[in-house]
Amino acid sequence: MRAIGFHRFGPPEVLVPLELPDPVPGPGDVIVRVAATSVNRLDVLMRTGIGDPGIPFPHVLGCDIVGTVATLGPGTDGYSEGERVVVNTCYGCGACGACRRGDEVRCPEWKSFGLQVHGGYGELVRVPARSLVRPPGGYSSEELACLPMVLSVAWRSLHVPAMQGPGDWVAVRAASGGVGLTALRLGQQMGLRMIALTRSPARNARLQEMGAEAVVDASRGEEAVVKEVRALTGGHGVHLVMEATGVTLGSSIDMVRDGGAVVVYGSLGGRQSTIDVVRTYRHSVQVIGLHNGNRDDLSEAFEFLAAHGVRPLLGEVLGVEQAAEAHRRFERRDHLGKIVLRHPGP
Repeated sequence: MRAIGFHRFGPPEVLVPLELPDPVPGPGDVIVRVAATSVNRLDVLMRTGIGDPGIPFPHVLGCDIVGTVATLGPGTDGYSEGERVVVNTCYGCGACGACRRGDEVRCPEWKSFGLQVHGGYGELVRVPARSLVRPPGGYSSEELACLPMVLSVAWRSLHVPAMQGPGDWVAVRAASGGVGLTALRLGQQMGLRMIALTRSPARNARLQEMGAEAVVDASRGEEAVVKEVRALTGGHGVHLVMEATGVTLGSSIDMVRDGGAVVVYGSLGGRQSTIDVVRTYRHSVQVIGLHNGNRDDLSEAFEFLAAHGVRPLLGEVLGVEQAAEAHRRFERRDHLGKIVLRHPGP
């Protein structure tokens, strides 16, 4: 099969065309012919070696996968060749207690496409059939490719037990990123009061269009950020902080009300943070780690988007052979909306 991948860590130029053996389905697997994928921060981290889980080379990126079923493996029921599918980004061993509960993100052996195994920058991908989701009608492959990773993470974050319903306050860090923008749009439709935290004040108007009730300039320092967020909420604090930077975990805890939660889904600023442990337990603050969503999270979120007429935020579409250029554009951080890579085909 044809793919775009890399033999060593480095700049975008390490992404080159590859010819690899076609994947062979095992029991319960399908082979998906990829129509489109999108560029995520994870792709850049993997390409540069920061997110390396000990991968062998060559490696093929791409956690977001949209395509059609090309081949059915033994014991695969419920799908047919040629059927359009979206692939959930994460899967587990299929046998442990977490997997039997359908909670594969908690499997000790979880894997994510483009991370531990080859992903959507290749034209064919082997996928456990239990990871497939039937997408709603009315969306193009390019639109659907914007969604799997960011949608499942945002959806799962907004449904933690600390959330009580419409009117709850949510502060979103890195709000102009893929997960952040998706959370703003979901939250607006759910009746939540969304606060966008950003270091790019020039994007304030756009963030408000996306669903932010208020935008806070995170470049002014964490003490000022916490003070402003608490003022916006009448001094009570937010019900939920979506924490993407890692180093700001301590101040995220400080802006949460009693019984609230901080969902940590990234470490864009670093792996270490200092927290007030006493405040955390005395105010019953929950700190929840989240790396992906389950298949059911993605399926439910798709249904919600379709029911509310929400369109994915598609920035631009390039051919998969332009992956290096797509990474350069992504790293310039001047885009708002997903960069999608399209495979050749109808």
